Amino acid sequence: MLMPDRIDARFLAPCGVNCFVCYRHLAEKKPCQGCLASDENKPQACRTCAIKECCVERGHTRCFECPEFPCKESKRMERNYKKYGVSLIGNGSAARDSGLEAFMDEERARWTCPECGGAVSQHRRICSACGKEGE
Repeated sequence: MLMPDRIDARFLAPCGVNCFVCYRHLAEKKPCQGCLASDENKPQACRTCAIKECCVERGHTRCFECPEFPCKESKRMERNYKKYGVSLIGNGSAARDSGLEAFMDEERARWTCPECGGAVSQHRRICSACGKEGE
């Protein structure tokens, strides 16, 4: 999948994951449309996400909107994403501080394959267009 000119802000999950570069969104068959979209083709863990439920209960769309951010649950997810070189708390803070559109522009630059302009999976570090392995 080639990286679009712009990544829609709806692809920033409540926890701070960039769903556009998630391996499930980049799948060729039945791609997930992100945490803020319908549950169709969404992994079970994402369908029953405690962070998303917490945001809904508190009237927020994303964790960084909450005065308790970063909370215990967001810190737990942060630990899970260290292995991918992604800071979900950092993502949320950057999106809050610079605005969603500016943050998504930064993410677009970060996850674009320098070889072909494809979208690189944040989980697998492989370009979804040319298959080149990234750093």
